[in-house]
Amino acid sequence: MTRVAGFRLPDASQVRRIVQMVLRCEGRNNAVVSVVFTDDTESTALNKRFLRHTHVTDVISFALETAPLLEAEIYVNAEQTRRQAKQYNVPLREEYIRLVIHGVLHCCGYDDQRTKFRKMMFEKQEQYVSRASAKVKVKRRKG
Repeated sequence: MTRVAGFRLPDASQVRRIVQMVLRCEGRNNAVVSVVFTDDTESTALNKRFLRHTHVTDVISFALETAPLLEAEIYVNAEQTRRQAKQYNVPLREEYIRLVIHGVLHCCGYDDQRTKFRKMMFEKQEQYVSRASAKVKVKRRKG
């Protein structure tokens, strides 16, 4: 992990490998995905501007283009990531992995807004977290 503006962030190469793993497993081999780490202020501003929500959030994903090339942007809130790692008693690195994966899944079309799809997305997310964290002891987070 590296430090940026006081936040410990995952290495760019680690983030790239995680994104590529999920995309490959989801059959999205033709993709360009940017991952940006933000803070509460920027996360809330993005949430308000694009989703019309007035609260802080952990990750926001934008699939800018879906075919033939998936072009997407994922914004992970470093402050919220730190709070959630404490709340769920998981390592900070694992929570970063989880949120990057969650964002990629949204870009691939997964939906967690409706109850019937939330469980499926969560299970898929946790499978990828386990896979990405295989070298590190993983504490699975309960939904």
